[in-house]
Amino acid sequence: MAVQRSRGSGAGLMIETLQLSRYFDRKAAVQELDKRVDPGEILGFPGPNGAGKTTTVKILTCMIRPAQGSARVAGFDVVQDPMEVKRRLGTSRCLSRRSPLA
Repeated sequence: MAVQRSRGSGAGLMIETLQLSRYFDRKAAVQELDKRVDPGEILGFPGPNGAGKTTTVKILTCMIRPAQGSARVAGFDVVQDPMEVKRRLGTSRCLSRRSPLA
């Protein structure tokens, strides 16, 4: 029997961030980002170095956790249901050079 997961708020949106923030050494890499991306919409991340582009993508792909706020991908929370987010995105962590498997 398959388990049906509840998508909760944000269902119908591909990406939703609410007050998303992440800090490194007290410096804001991403600060209070509110973004909604509908299905079929194309999202780009232009901006200068240090603008938080990579940090935002790492949060959305469950590589790092946000300090504050929330993020949902395909209706699933990146903190509460990271395996489902990764499954939907088809992502996995890259192996470190120090890993014996690399």
